[in-house]
Amino acid sequence: MNLLPKSSKEFANEEYWNAFFAKRDKSFEWYGNYVQLSAFLHKYIKRKDKVLNVGCGNSTLGHDLYVNGIVNIVNIDLSDLVIKQMVKKYAASDNTGLQFVAMDVFDLKFDNQTFTVVLDKGTLDAIVADGSNETLMKVDKMFGEIDRVLKFMGRYICISLLQSHVLTKFLNWFQSKNNYMIRIHRCFDAETAMQIETNLSAVIFPVFVVVCTKMNSSLSFPFELYLQNDLSAKPMKISNVDEVLIVVNTMQQYAVLTYSLKNKSIPPDSEISLTLFTQIDESNPRYSIFILDNISQDSTTKYAVFIVPQGQETQWLFGSPEGRRELAKMCKTQRLAVVHLNRNHIYQDLKLVQDELSSKVMDYAPKNVKHANGKPIPYLSLGEDVGKRIIKHKGKSEMSGDYVIEDVYSADGVFRRLIFLSNEYVVQSECKLTEASGKLKHIHNYLACRHHYGLFAGIVLQNKFKAESDCFRILLVGFGGGCFSTFIQRNIKLNRKLIFDIVEIDKEMINVAKDWFGWQDNISSKDNIKSTVHITDGIEFIKQKASDNCGYDVILFDVDSKDVEKGLSCPPLSFVEKSFLECVHKLVALNKGIFVLNLVARNTSLKNQIKFDVKNLFPCVYSFSVPEELNEILYCFTVKSDLFFEINDDKAKENLINETVKSTLSSKSLKSVSPISESFKCMKIVD
Repeated sequence: MNLLPKSSKEFANEEYWNAFFAKRDKSFEWYGNYVQLSAFLHKYIKRKDKVLNVGCGNSTLGHDLYVNGIVNIVNIDLSDLVIKQMVKKYAASDNTGLQFVAMDVFDLKFDNQTFTVVLDKGTLDAIVADGSNETLMKVDKMFGEIDRVLKFMGRYICISLLQSHVLTKFLNWFQSKNNYMIRIHRCFDAETAMQIETNLSAVIFPVFVVVCTKMNSSLSFPFELYLQNDLSAKPMKISNVDEVLIVVNTMQQYAVLTYSLKNKSIPPDSEISLTLFTQIDESNPRYSIFILDNISQDSTTKYAVFIVPQGQETQWLFGSPEGRRELAKMCKTQRLAVVHLNRNHIYQDLKLVQDELSSKVMDYAPKNVKHANGKPIPYLSLGEDVGKRIIKHKGKSEMSGDYVIEDVYSADGVFRRLIFLSNEYVVQSECKLTEASGKLKHIHNYLACRHHYGLFAGIVLQNKFKAESDCFRILLVGFGGGCFSTFIQRNIKLNRKLIFDIVEIDKEMINVAKDWFGWQDNISSKDNIKSTVHITDGIEFIKQKASDNCGYDVILFDVDSKDVEKGLSCPPLSFVEKSFLECVHKLVALNKGIFVLNLVARNTSLKNQIKFDVKNLFPCVYSFSVPEELNEILYCFTVKSDLFFEINDDKAKENLINETVKSTLSSKSLKSVSPISESFKCMKIVD
């Protein structure tokens, strides 16, 4: 039997309500019963209070309050039929302080300041159900009547779902009076009861208890929001109506989301992401959660939660949608919630994190998955701890916005990272640290990014093929945190002088590299290397050098794009326009050199067009696709070269490649031989 209105306008229709109550014998409890609401009711209603219960319907709430010590209650309703039912039901002589009166809330027949409490459970929602201007104007009359009959220091207690139009009207009206203090509580017990009653077959929206206290004088009060399942918790204080609307609307959207997660599957190529905050820190989310379904047939569990240790969220497996789908397959679970522990928070241990999450993660479980009192859901992680992350510095770049420098401790060592907060799951720069004499020192022969080995392979190639000369000139466009520049500077081995020019447009990054990543402009032990960082625009720098006929043996592009909407992450589109590439070609052609481009493009047609343009300029182009990454390194020669492809013997080819790499690396860097050599082995000619 459908007991709820088919049309919202019926809520305010007397005929509807008469028919509604005639069909139902037992009391119909809107938004929770006395047991679920009692903590809030007895917090604000005392034994001495005189209470007006508006729109009482056939709810037992008035009688429940009466038998629990609130002995002066007038219950009113528009329906004469329901009032007769309630009078008959509670006609016992011991109910003398419990009255039921047929009366319209828009025209209360009471003197001014008669009541100390006006109680409204769902009546406001019923009246403004359709949100039309006509009904919203009628509410002015209702609020006016409530304000009139309410004594100073009296409370208007409204139990509501606080739809947007209801909340907006409510807050604006009482705020405009300038003498009401407004508190908003969330009643979790009522929601839980409805979930049990409906077996999660419908969306259970948050139930709110709004308390408006009428003060003696005109004062401005912030709205107080008590949104935790703890009456003693401190409130969130907000002065702006729009901000309150956002907070409440977020909780309502969350209700829709959790209902959908209980009853529906997530599409295979999609995931749900959300963030959880603490009331102590409402600006920095404590947890980021990604929920996805695994369509693999070999799943052994319905639902699991994977907690990613601090600092590991940037790994492909945890930091990308594709990686998380792979993780779900590895975990063999139908649904996986991947939890990131965000920076700016302290996490003591894995057990406490699980305890914190336990009340929330069940919201994202499929229907019929057991709660904690049944078989517990599995919590998974990389180890037994939450990882360690220390934020060393926070700063702001005019080019890239806010950033952090953080040290991440893992089983593989200590890593220092530069993270731009506009893209916090991408490590912009990373170096490895080692502890010596109680201090952390940089390991200069470590490269975190695989594509940097591919870029260095271009230097190795030119060093091999260039005839002996007094000077070798390298231009690197894109400095970042300076890790790749430091690797070149500290690990290259040349039997000639090196002129190493680096171009970086962001001045702040120079400071970051020097202060946090071990960059030095020049090193006393490397007196044959002259390094210069130019703080300027890379395009303008190259155009000027082309005008001056100042050639380079190697030009490296490792510069990211701030505009990725076109599907090009590296480099910016202006760096691969034909006219500019001609300038690049001129500079390397002067030295019969090589142009090495780090190309990252999700737009396949754009990527192919760039490769086509490059091939038309350079007579010989090779490429290396970095495994498990989008990066493709293009090696663009100004003179034709067969590299190592003319050697048919695989073993001989491998030995020659390794020896060639070793000839350009210092003895301290021999660990880098293998990944650099791998770049050569995987190179393909671009047809």
